[in-house]
Amino acid sequence: MTTKLSDLRLRNPKLLGELKRRGYETVDDMKNIPTTDALRMMGMGSKSWQKICDALGRDPAKT
Repeated sequence: MTTKLSDLRLRNPKLLGELKRRGYETVDDMKNIPTTDALRMMGMGSKSWQKICDALGRDPAKT
C-alpha cells in the first residue's frame, strides 16, 4: 500500500500544493529525488523532508 503525501500531515500546506503541481501524489513518486533537489522546492523544510524519508524508509541525509 502506498502512502499519499496528504496523509503525512506536512506542516506547510503550500508544500502539498507544490508537490501536486510537480506531479507527486504518493511517497513512492518521490523515491528517486535527490535530497538537494527536494530541499530546494518551495516550502520544503527539513521536518517535512524527514517525514517523507521516514515513509520511504530512506536516510534523509543521503543524496
